[in-house]
Amino acid sequence: MIYLRKEVIVVLLVLLGVVGLFGFVGANNQVNVRADILATDTYLEIEVTPNNISFGTISRGESSQPKKVCVNNTGSSDVLVTPRLPNNYSGIFFDYIYVKKYGSSDSTYKSIGQFDVLITKANPNPEQQCIWFKLDLTNYTDPIYQDFIGHTADIKISAVSQ
Repeated sequence: MIYLRKEVIVVLLVLLGVVGLFGFVGANNQVNVRADILATDTYLEIEVTPNNISFGTISRGESSQPKKVCVNNTGSSDVLVTPRLPNNYSGIFFDYIYVKKYGSSDSTYKSIGQFDVLITKANPNPEQQCIWFKLDLTNYTDPIYQDFIGHTADIKISAVSQ
């Protein structure tokens, strides 16, 4: 018969407890951290007008008239402005709202997820701070559903200091 001293038994129990504790703790625990870090002499502020636009009545194969949205940069630095639909949005606007800078000589509209524009601070020409939005269903081939009538979505206009 093997006899173990009390000290050895206590050490074995402690080791088994530590191994057992770590065996129950998941290795995939994580935390997502985020911070908006700005220089103390820089502040971002934009004003967007209007706060509502309507594309009107659009049918498959048609495109709306462009709607102008102006972004007034009242902050202390130039900003890169990006319009985005919410991450969880999956409606018709996701693939069919197009954007371009107002007054741009480039006539190409970009998908809302692929567009950003530099807006300078204290721009004396407010027209240079505007964006065209349009709903373009010219290539839409899916069915038109009843819930598309009065369809709405919020577009977030974010700004990052440049």
